[in-house]
Amino acid sequence: ELIEDLTTFRANFMGVCGWLGIRMAADPLWARTCLISAIRARKTLLFQPRTLAGLALSALPARAVRGFNKTLNSMRGHKETIAFKADYS
Repeated sequence: ELIEDLTTFRANFMGVCGWLGIRMAADPLWARTCLISAIRARKTLLFQPRTLAGLALSALPARAVRGFNKTLNSMRGHKETIAFKADYS
C-alpha cells in the first residue's frame, strides 16, 4: 500500500543527494549516479531545475564544479561551502 510513497520518497531523497553531491562534495560522478537513480524512480524529476542543473554540472570535471560552487557561494555571500566550514561559531 505504501510502495508508491516509498518510491517517491526515495526518488526525492536521491535527487537531494545528487544536488548536494554537486554543491557540497563537488563529486560529479556520485552526484550523477544519485540523480540518475532519482529519475529512474520518478521520471518527473527530470524536469526539475536542480535535477537538470545537477546533471549538466555532473558532466563537468570536479575542478569546474568547484569553480561553479565558489561562484554561487560568492553570489550568495558565503565565504565557503557550509559542509566543510572549519569554525561553526
